[in-house]
Amino acid sequence: NGSMDNIYLFSAVGLFILLLACINFMNLATAKSAGRAKEVGMRKVMGSRKRFLIAQFLTESTVISLISFALAIVLVYLTLPYFNAFTGKNIVDPLFGVLNLWPYVLISSLVIGLLAGIYPAFFLSRFQPIAVLKGNLSTGMKSGKLRNLLVIFQFSISIIMIMATAVVYKQLGYSQNKRLGYNTEQVMIVDNTYTLEEGLEAFRNELLNDSEIENATASFFLPTRGGRSDYPFNREENSGAEHAISAQVWQVDDRYIPTLGMEVVSGRNFDDSRAIDTASVVINQSMAKRLGYEDPIGKKLKRVSEENKITIIGVVEDFYFDSFKQKIMPLVFFLNTDANYSMAIRYKSDDPLELVAKVENLWQEHAPGQPFEYSFMDQEYRAKLEEERRLGTIFSFFSSLAIVIACLGLFALASFTAEQRRKEIGIRKVLGATVGNVVSMLFSSFSKLLTIAILVSVPLGYYLMGKWLEEFVYRTEIGVGLIIGSCALVFLIAWITVSAQSFQAARSNPADNLNHE
Repeated sequence: NGSMDNIYLFSAVGLFILLLACINFMNLATAKSAGRAKEVGMRKVMGSRKRFLIAQFLTESTVISLISFALAIVLVYLTLPYFNAFTGKNIVDPLFGVLNLWPYVLISSLVIGLLAGIYPAFFLSRFQPIAVLKGNLSTGMKSGKLRNLLVIFQFSISIIMIMATAVVYKQLGYSQNKRLGYNTEQVMIVDNTYTLEEGLEAFRNELLNDSEIENATASFFLPTRGGRSDYPFNREENSGAEHAISAQVWQVDDRYIPTLGMEVVSGRNFDDSRAIDTASVVINQSMAKRLGYEDPIGKKLKRVSEENKITIIGVVEDFYFDSFKQKIMPLVFFLNTDANYSMAIRYKSDDPLELVAKVENLWQEHAPGQPFEYSFMDQEYRAKLEEERRLGTIFSFFSSLAIVIACLGLFALASFTAEQRRKEIGIRKVLGATVGNVVSMLFSSFSKLLTIAILVSVPLGYYLMGKWLEEFVYRTEIGVGLIIGSCALVFLIAWITVSAQSFQAARSNPADNLNHE
């Protein structure tokens, strides 16, 4: 019963995270190639063929992937209770139970091992034994064009993930803080009030005798609930379906609008003491716009295929009763005191639990033996936003994971670069370079890569999140501050990662560096 679009989205994100890990393996395997160059040279001198070397390196990467597969199984079962609690599912044994996923995951781990190891295998196996054994092999960041491209790719993905997280949370905040057109605070909902039958009015009157209760309305239709009913209407002078306006039809009582805190912007609310109001309606602003009247009060409507006319006596401010992904529909309120599936009770008590106890006691008096079921409107509204909230949480996790994986690779590459430039660092320090100068020198090559990653990722991230926001009719904007903040965060984390290793290298004794080799 979930969203298939989210399944596709998270599957794609999961693949990107896996790809980042594969890139780390490729980067580090090729960066450390100098350490295995002589091994390759000796093996070739001793008669080993290129295909045997390729098989050896692919086997190594596959074994690493299989070990990771075993560790992942342990992590899956350790975190499964938290996953179930977060998603509301009840998955017991995903790998070996009913789902029986282990063959697919095992095959995937083999494929991942081969894909991650294929470039390092061909890279290492093509070394020429004479050049290697003479020490002429070129190593280091200067010869790592592909490695630099992969670093750029890693951090581009990280920036896009952080931008996505920020946009999701910004849209969630927009949804939570936007004026709804009704007030969800301090409204308790009692369900199944239809079981009271003729005793409903007595139940409500006793509630209203309590000084802590301001108002109460009974209806089948509440903005936070899913009950909907629509019907086509025409202006009184029109007829036929070609001019019809499809509108929601909600049956309410005369306490509905004030109880939910809706604003009557024109005309008046229902009054059940006026017999004429049974043939009258209150409409929302969207319906008023669709009708095209300058002043709809006093104008008449009729249902399609019916000649009976109904008079518009009031217009309420538009309010949200569906997702922010949908435009507010035209709506028509009819007065009907028999539509009483649920009762919304507006209260002013500071102790909701005490209120619940009072209402429950009163319920037991009027409906003995009937189950007492209740909720709070603000909680129901927040539940409607749960999909966006869950999306934000998952993106936060994925973004954090992407940054951690990218920074692990960056830290290792920084360590490798510092080691490769050890003698240069020693000479610079002897000539008067400070620790800050050395750290800046080591970070400069990575800062160029990060700058390129920002230039690549920002337009792509802006486009992708813009497409996601298009699903919402009422949406926030992707501001410049959000983009700058996302880039600054990644840049800061990368700087800390590289600087931590560079600072250690810069503080080393130059004499030790110059004695190296």
